Amino acid sequence: MSSFQYLGESVRRLRFEHRWKQTPAQIPAQLTGSSVRATMNTDRRNLVNAIKIGTYNAERGLARRFFRQYTDPRDWLTIFRSVLQLSGRVMVDGTGGLRVALRPPDQPRVRRALHATLEEINAMDGRLFGDGPKLAFVLAAD
Repeated sequence: MSSFQYLGESVRRLRFEHRWKQTPAQIPAQLTGSSVRATMNTDRRNLVNAIKIGTYNAERGLARRFFRQYTDPRDWLTIFRSVLQLSGRVMVDGTGGLRVALRPPDQPRVRRALHATLEEINAMDGRLFGDGPKLAFVLAAD
């Protein structure tokens, strides 16, 4: 990357950071003119879009991990989406972490694939909000 590209990227990043600092959390009702409201709507839309993209990327990453275990190419995405709808319980474990116990799927091969996927995810030492309590995912006993 040339120094001009680096400088241009730095300026764009600083403008973005400055804009977020300039966007107020609350404003008086008499100042809600169309330009302020349009700016806040644009900022809100950008934030919502960033959350949607992050969610989509996380879902796809989990789906790829699941596919490594459940290798039936005909219905893996449909099965994975049904796995995302499983009910479960969140409990505090003895070490101060959070334990998520999911209801096991009915089909044995889906259950085995999900169990292997959860073991793989647990090995990554995932934490809530990056540095919060450790998350552990398990299948609940039937």
